[in-house]
Formats: sequence, C-alpha cells, structure tokens
Amino acid sequence: MAQYDEMKLLDLLADGVAYEQVAQAIGISRSMVAKIAQGRTRPELHQQLLDIRQARRQALQDLAAKKATTLMRMHIDEGLVRGSETARKCREFILDRLLTRDDTPADMLDQLLADSAKPDPSAAELAPRVPA
Repeated sequence: MAQYDEMKLLDLLADGVAYEQVAQAIGISRSMVAKIAQGRTRPELHQQLLDIRQARRQALQDLAAKKATTLMRMHIDEGLVRGSETARKCREFILDRLLTRDDTPADMLDQLLADSAKPDPSAAELAPRVPA
C-alpha cells in the first residue's frame, strides 16, 4: 500500500511540476515519480494521470472557446465601427492571444478563470490594446 498522497502526486504531475519538486513534496524518490508518470509502475495511477490531464485539457478548451467567442464578437463589433483594417487587427489580436501562449495549461486555465470573473471590457477599453 502506498505511503504517500496519491491525489497530490497526480495533481502536481498534471500541473506539469518537475519530477524533483513532486518527489520532495510527496516524499518519494524522483525515479519513482518518473516511473509513475511514464506508466512503468503503478499503471492505475498513470491512467488516472492521463484522465486528469485530458479532463483539464477539455475544461480549458471549453472555457477558452466560451471566452474567445465573447472576445471575438466584441473585437469584430469594434472593427466594424472603425473599419476593415481595425477588424483585421482585432481578429489577429484575439487569435494571437489565444493561440500563442507559452503558459502551462494550469496557468492558462487560472488566467482564463480570472478573466472570466471580470466584467467584459467596453470597446473603448479594448481599443488601446489592439496591436498596431
């Protein structure tokens, strides 16, 4: 029977935390963390890890799609008011913001959750942030 917190282990691994840091936090060796993460031991934990990652990825995609729809609609509306060049810049802004993030999935989810809790900005607030 395992003598460590399996859920904490899975949560840290799913967050992309380095094996060494997971090992220190959980109290097991780095090699054991690697074996679990790679499915070489404790296959049931490895499958749970894959399931958690897939569930988080799906939740992130759902949230991003919801937020992107709202933002894209706002930027297109702003673009229609200011003309076609602005509309193009607005679309590029949204696509760039959502498609080129270097954050980990957990960071992106945290940011999207924080953004979704804020009221949507007005077109005037968005205009200065549109790239030239």
